[in-house]
Amino acid sequence: MFPNQPLPARMFRAARSIVFALVALVTCFAAAPSQAEKGDRHLLPHSEPGLVVIVDDFGGRIQSRIDEIARYRQEGTRVEIRGGYCYSSCTMFLGLGNVCLDPGTEFGFHGPATLFRTPLAPEVHAHSATVMASFYPEPIRHWFLDVAQWRMSGVYRVAGSELIRLGMPRCSATS
Repeated sequence: MFPNQPLPARMFRAARSIVFALVALVTCFAAAPSQAEKGDRHLLPHSEPGLVVIVDDFGGRIQSRIDEIARYRQEGTRVEIRGGYCYSSCTMFLGLGNVCLDPGTEFGFHGPATLFRTPLAPEVHAHSATVMASFYPEPIRHWFLDVAQWRMSGVYRVAGSELIRLGMPRCSATS
């Protein structure tokens, strides 16, 4: 690795690499409050029980989103993604089943990364991308695994109208 350095310096570098890999793994899957719990996402007020309307969601931790989706499935909650944007782990709602999209919503896809958008260890990246993709319906799943999971800078922007064209349900104007 660094053969001209004394053993303690090499050991320190190796230990630091291991710590960074562990931090990346924990950052990606650690249980933490979802964005809805933290109030970072805009949930529109609604009069209908069992309905959540999402606007302007930047995403968050994969595990938090998995927990939120499981809760919505268990409760039979309907999710509408309307206007603004739905980025990163927010896109996992596409596989909820009981979801509809506004054609004007912008969806942003990128590969799994730490909170600071640094790359994950290859095995953690592969696992995280597979988990995320499992929440997408075809052909979004296939495209994500072939293309979007490798995007670490910025996002691939996809209009809600394009996802509707691919088979995602469109929200009615009155709901």
